[in-house]
Amino acid sequence: MPSKKKQRAKERKTKKDVEKKAAAAHMKIVESLGPMLQQSLPPDVYRAMMESTAKSSLEEQKQNLIQLKEQEKVVRAFDKKVMKLEFSQVLPPKPVHEDCAICFCRIPSRLSASIFLPCCGKIVCRSCQGQLMGWNDWKGPITPAFGLDDKMYEQKCSFCRQKLILLPRSSDDRSYVRELLEKKVNVGNSRAMLDLAKIYHEGEQISPREADDGETTDIIDVDRAVALYHQAAEECGNGNAFWKLAQFAFEENKVTEYLNCLQNSVEHGCSEAIDKMADLSYRKGMVHYSITLYKYLASIGYGMETPKHLGILHANGILSKRDYDESMQAYEAAKDELFSEDRAAMAAIGGSAGDDRFRTHADDFM
Repeated sequence: MPSKKKQRAKERKTKKDVEKKAAAAHMKIVESLGPMLQQSLPPDVYRAMMESTAKSSLEEQKQNLIQLKEQEKVVRAFDKKVMKLEFSQVLPPKPVHEDCAICFCRIPSRLSASIFLPCCGKIVCRSCQGQLMGWNDWKGPITPAFGLDDKMYEQKCSFCRQKLILLPRSSDDRSYVRELLEKKVNVGNSRAMLDLAKIYHEGEQISPREADDGETTDIIDVDRAVALYHQAAEECGNGNAFWKLAQFAFEENKVTEYLNCLQNSVEHGCSEAIDKMADLSYRKGMVHYSITLYKYLASIGYGMETPKHLGILHANGILSKRDYDESMQAYEAAKDELFSEDRAAMAAIGGSAGDDRFRTHADDFM
């Protein structure tokens, strides 16, 4: 147990970190929206708005920290149960690299790093999705016209020239997207199964204009979502589908089922599952298996945390200098293939629409 003095010092540091993040979030808003608002609002209204934004940023960061700590406790408790079970040291398959259909840069392995075009089945990276939706404005100061361009919502597909709905604005738009996905599901497309399952599990994106009109009904059908994940996993061998099923097992506290799904996900190449298995294996004492998985993640350039894990293994004398150097070289080579200036720009400004909210996450781009 840490001493009370050390614990208080840690709490002070955490508080400072929260305040620093809140200040950074506030400054980001000021830098992007500030000039536009200052021109269009009376000085006292603008000042009050900026003060309110700063306060809400701090409160939001505090709430996020509380929720994160609670979630970490739940995950740690569940992980302890999982680590009591016997692990099968399954290995991931040889990586299959796929390039973005637009920019031809390699698509990152993380599922959220790409989008599926339901009209023709092409897969494009998040950065090119941003280009399609006219997010280039994010590279410079945001203007009052940002987001008003219709191409942000609907356009003709660059490949098949069918109607492509990027952000549904009505129930008709959402029905159209579901129908296209259903057609792809019927011919065995596992990515379409994942996207349709996500809609039934989490609901659909609703544009601000649709929300203003009061038309916000979502179609939630968890049983249908689970059935689609099972179909993608068992009929198509999709590792991301097994990973989703593992998350359902976690939510229902089904430890054995979770481990089975996790191991199947690793065996079918889901990078997020491989990362989780590497962490669990290391904590369970299966060090050599953990090293094998982390080296695999390095070879595909997965995540911003992989070099840190390799560094810890090397610093603790578990990973030799030669293996560490080779893994880092492989990681850097993979990152070079994933890099583009547009992806770097989008990652820096948080131009990701994952989970229906804008967020900064470099792993979604590179």
